[in-house]
Amino acid sequence: MRCKLSTRSQYSILTQNVHGRRTMSSGEEPTLEFEAWTAKVKVLMERYKGEGPTISGRLLFRPRPSPPPRVYKYTSSQISYLILSGMSLRYTQAEVLDDLFEEAPPRDEIRRLMPHFEDGPTMVIDVTDPDERLQMFDRVLEARSLLRQRDEPISDDVPIITSNGLIKGWKYDLGNRPFKEFLEESRKPLALSLTTLPVDRKMWSLYGDQHRGICLGFDTRSRYFRSNRDIIDRSGYFAPIVYRRLSIEDYAYRYPHERFFIKDPEWSDQREWRRLELAINKPDTDWKSKVLTFAFPPEALASISFGARCPEDDRKHIIELIRSRDDLKHVRFSSIKMSVGEIIQEDSVS
Repeated sequence: MRCKLSTRSQYSILTQNVHGRRTMSSGEEPTLEFEAWTAKVKVLMERYKGEGPTISGRLLFRPRPSPPPRVYKYTSSQISYLILSGMSLRYTQAEVLDDLFEEAPPRDEIRRLMPHFEDGPTMVIDVTDPDERLQMFDRVLEARSLLRQRDEPISDDVPIITSNGLIKGWKYDLGNRPFKEFLEESRKPLALSLTTLPVDRKMWSLYGDQHRGICLGFDTRSRYFRSNRDIIDRSGYFAPIVYRRLSIEDYAYRYPHERFFIKDPEWSDQREWRRLELAINKPDTDWKSKVLTFAFPPEALASISFGARCPEDDRKHIIELIRSRDDLKHVRFSSIKMSVGEIIQEDSVS
């Protein structure tokens, strides 16, 4: 854990707060109020400075599980053609994922059982916060420390010290909370859902257009999947899903992007891995219906498998598209065939 000031200089200059107000600028003489503020800041920084080895201010993580050599994306022929034409993949908002409970917390029940907590932890401390609020913050950090011991995906704790409360008339609801929302809600998590299952009847039925679609295989040795395997609040984080029920503590003490990697055990047969991207949620946009795509390098694509019912014209168009690109010559083709009580994968000749 580390702490951070919302100032350009820790003890000399107060910067503008979220709404552009300030209490002191460079060159002004310190006031008693400012001296009291710096004293309180020192106390808070000492209280929340944290311990443990860091690199560039970030806590060290234990290595995450190594992924299998390949992960797979089942989709329709039409969508796969768009993916391959633009060499980009759609990342999905939490609000529209398959599992309704991933980002639809029962907020009324949470508020009833834990009335002092909002959806996710508050990592913003104001110099005017009373000790009661600091004690609540201590409980948040303690709870997150226990969650971290499970070796489940969780971010570093980075307390941010603000001075909104020093401005006359500013209360917590007007000062600290908008800053918290700005920091914690401006970036929204997006998921690329993949599976370790290359030949699976249920996956073909649910996501492969009822066996008429295509399965794209990706090489996890590519830099696309190796760029960030440790820091969960950064783009590119790539990890397996933890299958267990979400608890009230998860909603109270975890950020949304941390809950992104926890899913009900009912989905465990999908053997899902996710890659994380972050996007800005602008208030004037329809976030849930927005289509957000991110490019991937050609070397990340390893194979293409055609479903048992995939139309011949769709096969031809996909193969022609791939063969027209020199940087995709390495991609291998295969087809799914029906057998007695099962489906099998056979190499295709282009």
